[in-house]
Amino acid sequence: MAAEATGKDVTGTLLDQARRAVQERRLDRGELLCRDVLAANPHHAEAFITLGLVLAEQGRLDEAERCLRRALAIRPSSVEAHNNLGVLLNRRWRCREAMEHFREALRACPEDAMLHCNLGVAQYRAGRFEQAAASLDRALALRPQFAEALHQRALVWTALGRCERAMEDCRRALALRGDDPDVLNTLGMALGRLERFAEARAAFEGALKTDPTFAQAHYNLANLLRNMGDCEGAIAAYDRAIEVEPDFADARWNRATACLLAGRLREGWADFGWRRRAHDGSTLYPHRLDGPRWDGSPLEGRRLLVHYEQGYGDSIQFWRFLPHVRAAGSYVLLEERPALTPLLRDETSVDQVIAAGPEPVPASEYDVHISLLDLPGLFGTTLGTIPCEVPYVRPPRDRAERLRGRVPTEGVRVGIVWAGSVRHENDRHR
Repeated sequence: MAAEATGKDVTGTLLDQARRAVQERRLDRGELLCRDVLAANPHHAEAFITLGLVLAEQGRLDEAERCLRRALAIRPSSVEAHNNLGVLLNRRWRCREAMEHFREALRACPEDAMLHCNLGVAQYRAGRFEQAAASLDRALALRPQFAEALHQRALVWTALGRCERAMEDCRRALALRGDDPDVLNTLGMALGRLERFAEARAAFEGALKTDPTFAQAHYNLANLLRNMGDCEGAIAAYDRAIEVEPDFADARWNRATACLLAGRLREGWADFGWRRRAHDGSTLYPHRLDGPRWDGSPLEGRRLLVHYEQGYGDSIQFWRFLPHVRAAGSYVLLEERPALTPLLRDETSVDQVIAAGPEPVPASEYDVHISLLDLPGLFGTTLGTIPCEVPYVRPPRDRAERLRGRVPTEGVRVGIVWAGSVRHENDRHR
């Protein structure tokens, strides 16, 4: 007579079936089997780990995280649980937490190349590029033919501006993985940084030939075409990226800038607000303001706060719209950075200039607010209606008088303008 199967045998069999179902992409079946195991044994760490993997694959990230944390509560030393939770947290851009779990796993398995690679990916996403390079170097020392580590290190080299190294790693990865679209996309980015535009375009198009739904490759191709001066081609490529991924904020914002460059101003201004979703808002403007944003409706006595955004050059460029704000009627306050306020000393289009500080303008000072960079869209600006009354910025009179005595009145006079920030990613082309 055959021995009766034990409960441990049954749960082990069910878990094996669940893992096989996950490998075969039968995720619903995998979830059901994991839950059967947990119904029989609510403290089964491996079942929680596998269920967490299933839920993550289904996009149910909150549930997946709870399962993996439950697994670690049962078995705190589980390398698999630490690694899987790290991957999940990294996917959610919680990179510092992810690094902690990868390091915990590495304490138990210091020679695991995949763990070093995953740590490097988290460090890269956190902007710790030199640390990421070191982690990926270690992964490749342990496993020299590790294609994913080569690809991830190529991304790091590109971020560090070491594009020749990035190209070398991409080509090594392609030799191992064939025409992998992710690697071709990264190769295109490195070639584009080196201004080897034809080769970069071929790399992006190669990625898209393999995967026509690769939104990031469509986006990178669009950026390349825009940098080459082909704005219409860029707009078409942005459209393809957005068709695949409708909420692709970077693609929508960069499409807007391409439309502006192409002279399609109304179209460009319509999507220009996507910049707030494409970036952490604090990189555009450091404060969160209370109260409604002005929608262009009659102000009818309401006090309007117009605030700066982005760089000094952006402010100076868009000050030209201040007379239009004045024409809308109201009490107008302009918040600007202290370095620029002297240029506004004689500005008649605003009632008050506020020097920006570490705190936002108190809500009691205004009724509605608007960014300088939103004004042209609000006014429906076209190529024919860009304010061009010049000069619209005048230097402080006292400084102009001091300079006048030092500048010859005859002959050719040359004025030297400042340079942009050297930290700007496109500084060399400005």
